[in-house]
Amino acid sequence: MDDPADGFSIDGVAYRWGTLPSAVGGVGALPGGTDYLHRAVPCASAFGLDTLLVTISSPAPDRPVMGVSYALAAVPGARRADPEHWMRPLRARFGPAAAAERADLSAYRDPSGGVAFWARWPGRAVELGLSIYGGYRAEGGGRSAGLFYVTWADAEAAAAPFLPAWRALSDSVAAAPPRSVRRFGLPGGVRPVGADDGRDESRTAWRVLHSRAVIDTPPAIRDGLQPNDLALWRAGDAGPWILSTVWDSAVLGPGGVDRITWHELSPARGGGESGLSAGGLTIRAPYGTRAVADAARALAAVPGVAVAESRGPDC
Repeated sequence: MDDPADGFSIDGVAYRWGTLPSAVGGVGALPGGTDYLHRAVPCASAFGLDTLLVTISSPAPDRPVMGVSYALAAVPGARRADPEHWMRPLRARFGPAAAAERADLSAYRDPSGGVAFWARWPGRAVELGLSIYGGYRAEGGGRSAGLFYVTWADAEAAAAPFLPAWRALSDSVAAAPPRSVRRFGLPGGVRPVGADDGRDESRTAWRVLHSRAVIDTPPAIRDGLQPNDLALWRAGDAGPWILSTVWDSAVLGPGGVDRITWHELSPARGGGESGLSAGGLTIRAPYGTRAVADAARALAAVPGVAVAESRGPDC
């Protein structure tokens, strides 16, 4: 793939943006679930650079590859990486970097643990970057001088094939009359899920890719909530249970959010915090907020939902 705006390549095999991880050669068996995926694949060359491997990254195993990072092979005979070895061909191909910086790693006991040089070529849909370590690192059976990465930033294009299913879920929940509604008033800490550029399309794309079980809150619930309220309710008499803020709703149970984290961090280095995390819907409140504990206990009673409690100091 000659143009990173179109996609990426692995040892001469081209993959267009929108490719699922399962379609990438050598990726092997993929896990189930919806957790973020990073998978290393052998790769000897890409974009004219000698490499050791490439790590593909995806919001989930069934979502498209959104980024690739190539481990750059060390220069034979060179004791330390010279960034110009990679910058020359990259400048010739992509033009001058928009930003570049060197770092002083003289205080590092092992300079290979730091980044001695980085450069960026940002773009609206694709960003390129180069990072050169302060020394060679063992990687993929060889020595790596750093990383060259390509990131696909067009979340709306990436999410487009999955929008219909997400909208169907949102519509089905909105069509069901709310039942057994329970509200929890919080002192603060409730924010919309997803991108914060102010565009509904960006927020929707982020949820489709990263938090597919988080949908728009139906008007029938939204109109009865204050900005810092939580609501636990059921969609109809036999539908799923839903956890809602005024903006977002997490569909609970099998096929939705079935694992919820409740944390109580007592004041230590910081001021402490009470919080809930449900598939991307995250609540933060002052330590000891009773409404958070009440909501966590109510969630633990929802069929098919496990609530994991974590307590400790805020350090």
